[in-house]
Amino acid sequence: MIKTSCFKKSKDIAHTVSIARSDFPWPMKGYRFEKYPALMPSLSLLRDWRGGKITEEVYTQRYYKETLSKLDPKKVYIDLDGKILLCHEPPGVFCHRRLVARWLESSLGVEVVEL
Repeated sequence: MIKTSCFKKSKDIAHTVSIARSDFPWPMKGYRFEKYPALMPSLSLLRDWRGGKITEEVYTQRYYKETLSKLDPKKVYIDLDGKILLCHEPPGVFCHRRLVARWLESSLGVEVVEL
């Protein structure tokens, strides 16, 4: 089973995987996690989102087109089974990790729980 969470809540939890961009400026001192670059949003998508240039709907459409449409959900699930996917946003706030969760759920009929 794959789970999701944010960095702040999961600093000391084992089996965590970052799906956040490592080349986007953010301090992550003291964190230990694997990375899964295939699920990281593009730098241009992040810049447009953080700059307030696009809506959640446009972000979702672009993330699906630019990232998820190029991946096999079965392979992603196999690669990440037993892991906790991390990004920055706290639970309840729009984020790409929950887009990944919905994509896996709808593609594979699995449940991806937010911690």
